[in-house]
Amino acid sequence: MVNFKKTRIPLFRRFVLQNFPFIEQDFDALTDYELICKVVEYLNQVIVSTNASSEQVEILTDAFNELQSYVDNYFDNLDVQEEINNKLDQMAEDGTLEAIIYNYLTTQGVLAYDTVAELASDTHLVVGSHVKTYGYKRKGDGVYNLYTVREAETEETGDGYNTVLLASGLVAEKLQSGKEIVVELLSTDNLQDYLSLTDKKTVILPANTTYTVTSRLFINSDTTLDLNNSTLYCNYDNETLVFLYGLTDTFTEYNGYKNITIRNGKIEKACICMMHNKNVTIENVEFIRTNSRHSMQIAGSYNVTITKCVFNGTTPVNETGSECVNIDPCNYGGQPYMEETSVMYDHTPNMFITVSDNEFRTPVDNGMRYTNAIGSHGADDNHQTIAKNVLIENNKLGSPYSHTINICGYINVTINNNEVLYDTNNIFSGDVIRFVYLRDGFVTMNITNNNIVNAQLLLSTQENTYDKKNLTITNNTFKGTGDGDRGVIWMRNTVNVNISDNFIKTDVAGIFMDCNRSNGTPIEGTETHDVIIHNNTIESTTNNGSGLIKVRGNSYNVDITDNILYKFDNNSFGFTYGGTFSGDPSKIRVVGNSCNFETHFTRDALVSKSMYNNNCLVDLSGQISEPSTTITLNLPATNFKSLIVMVGGASENYQRLEIWPYHPNGDYIETTDRVWKQVVTNASDQVGVATISTSDSATKLTYSGNTNIRKVYGVI
Repeated sequence: MVNFKKTRIPLFRRFVLQNFPFIEQDFDALTDYELICKVVEYLNQVIVSTNASSEQVEILTDAFNELQSYVDNYFDNLDVQEEINNKLDQMAEDGTLEAIIYNYLTTQGVLAYDTVAELASDTHLVVGSHVKTYGYKRKGDGVYNLYTVREAETEETGDGYNTVLLASGLVAEKLQSGKEIVVELLSTDNLQDYLSLTDKKTVILPANTTYTVTSRLFINSDTTLDLNNSTLYCNYDNETLVFLYGLTDTFTEYNGYKNITIRNGKIEKACICMMHNKNVTIENVEFIRTNSRHSMQIAGSYNVTITKCVFNGTTPVNETGSECVNIDPCNYGGQPYMEETSVMYDHTPNMFITVSDNEFRTPVDNGMRYTNAIGSHGADDNHQTIAKNVLIENNKLGSPYSHTINICGYINVTINNNEVLYDTNNIFSGDVIRFVYLRDGFVTMNITNNNIVNAQLLLSTQENTYDKKNLTITNNTFKGTGDGDRGVIWMRNTVNVNISDNFIKTDVAGIFMDCNRSNGTPIEGTETHDVIIHNNTIESTTNNGSGLIKVRGNSYNVDITDNILYKFDNNSFGFTYGGTFSGDPSKIRVVGNSCNFETHFTRDALVSKSMYNNNCLVDLSGQISEPSTTITLNLPATNFKSLIVMVGGASENYQRLEIWPYHPNGDYIETTDRVWKQVVTNASDQVGVATISTSDSATKLTYSGNTNIRKVYGVI
């Protein structure tokens, strides 16, 4: 409190004469007197003003004291809420409050919500508001996003993530940040919710557990599904499928979902289906008890890599077409999960498919099996190409139901450095296991550096409507069983083949050439031709009457050069023409080969002049009707480097005579009677002389000893 006491100032009084006689000499003094009067008058005016100010100060002091008392007691008597409410009511009535809030929401404020569902329930956001969510389905699930609010378009409902329809009727639209989302799932989370997101994302399952889904899964673009050493168990009543496309999509060519990776764990009872995808990687995944015939179906997709995976078989085992990795035609028959008229069935070929460093196990459970490990079980219904640029490399393949690799309509295929270990004790069908079955056409294929045990390589096309050409088979090892007399490498309707530098150890035919047949009759236009068989080593391990290199049908333009053939019994043949060979022998060239046992050729082949400089035996004994000292062969001896005559009694303790129609320097021996002789001795005793007399069509053999000619071989 301020105390102020007012004091009035009296006026100044003059105590002087006001009338004074005029005295001239005092003129100046009178002047001073007048001046003093003026000063006194002014001072009195000041005094009046000062007194008035004093009164005003007293008034102000009283007012200040009143204000101070009000302030000192204000908060003791004030109802703050009432005051604020009154003020807000006033601002709301005059529009001031709305203007302030709108300005803040549209220029500065960012409201936060725990989940997208909580955002959707909001009724107070306005156009231009900015919103943040701390999760998609739950707070902290890793899906953090910013939204801006706008008016909804006509009949717009939103997708519940990128565009969220608010309770107010407005729409919150997600702002694209470009950052990758990392979602670490809880066991209670719904995997599909996060696979459907359109962001670039990694979805991680809970570690080292079993995560169960009860319906089909659909994976969007830019997704990495990390199984995190867990098992994705697909407990679905029917076949369980993991789709990399939607069942109502309309993708064509390679315009479907892209940049998808599934890695690091196990998938049980599910098949992964691709169509029109691009840049897909399946890595380090073990497939267990697949119940939909395939572990994987690939159709019309680009740049797909399957690597470091393990396949344990599929069910049902009685199906004729069940591949672990099924490289499908892009048609309804390949993936019949949409309407048959869907534009997605556009026959787009697969392009750049890599299957590498995987293991296809021989299932220990007889309820599990796969017909084929890799490939297709049928061609495209329009005879179009199924796949281009396929690499199958560094895989370990066990025993399938039928074929290891089944090729139908592929272009530019490399099958390199694979190991095939077929378990002969685990045969499921009676059928031979085929390492590669080239069934319905191929163009440009390289099969190199593979190790194949107990499996056949079948190059066969059922129809002549496909190209089958440009095949290289080099530096492979084949050991074990082929398909009866049809060989470890069996060719039908195959063109431009180079089989070189392979090692084949077999108990059946080694390399077999034929054509397609109808009731045993060759089909014209299905010939195997333009074949090079060079520098291979082929061993016969058991009784083999088929021939290690066998030509049938009307094959032509075949070069068999510099091969080495071994036998390990008395019944194997090296080269042979099958009884149904109907081609031109002069177009089968056999040069520079080595064979330590007999071979079979027709007479036409032997006189064709297309076999020379070999070290091979041709069995001519079939022309001996009965043992005799004189026999006649129905071909000229000059087709051979030499003739070997086996003479002796019935005990088969034969003597061997070799007769050369050439001098050792290689010159042909011309004589008047065209006779060559060989003196055969037993120890120091002369036992007989073998004589050859030949013409352009026949050869007469005469032996001068006391036993008969039993067998005759020609060396070509």
